[in-house]
Amino acid sequence: MDRVYEIELLIERGGEHLDWLRKWVFHLDNETVVGNSDTYALAESFDRPATRIRIFIGEFANALRDALNQITYAVAEQSSRKVGERVQFPIEESPDRFADKVATQLEGIPVEVVALFKRFQPYNGCECLSLLRALSNVHKHRHLVAVKKNVRNVAPQVRLTDETELSPEGIRVRKKEFYWPDNVDMKVNPPYTVALADGTPIIKSLETLLSGVERIFNEFKPLLKRD
Repeated sequence: MDRVYEIELLIERGGEHLDWLRKWVFHLDNETVVGNSDTYALAESFDRPATRIRIFIGEFANALRDALNQITYAVAEQSSRKVGERVQFPIEESPDRFADKVATQLEGIPVEVVALFKRFQPYNGCECLSLLRALSNVHKHRHLVAVKKNVRNVAPQVRLTDETELSPEGIRVRKKEFYWPDNVDMKVNPPYTVALADGTPIIKSLETLLSGVERIFNEFKPLLKRD
């Protein structure tokens, strides 16, 4: 079993989720469609695509969290004959809370390696892990990740056709048809935008997470034995 390769694939899997999200997430600041104050789209109309986005965010977070936990387990396995049942990568907001978790989450890991885990804590400047913990905990144990969805007003254009019909007054008039302008593609420019629940841009936040986890992995990589 090549543990390093497995961890690399988990991080790569997170990157694949991020690639999908880059195609479908439109941030609240983007002006993506033509708007019209007389035409409104119901927010519920876009619940399904927004739900897929929420699932991909959660799966992205879980892939990266699993990678960190497997790094921790591999280090513990190499350092001790018996790996504790609660071994995982600690993510804590204060030195005291981190110290409380060392005996269980870093059981059997040498003191000098514990110091490396300590470097990558939110209270030591690795704030992105706080978001990773929040996203993965919610998705794994509670519900889908919450997002802030903004549905834009979308206005189709109207034109007259060659066909005729009777008006309510009994007068024959040309039929109208509705169409989307050439510059509006509903597949490319959907009439909604999404962000994290606090309004934070999704893609920028997840790119920071991916970069942070890759940096942590590269720091631990020399410590991991390859089969």
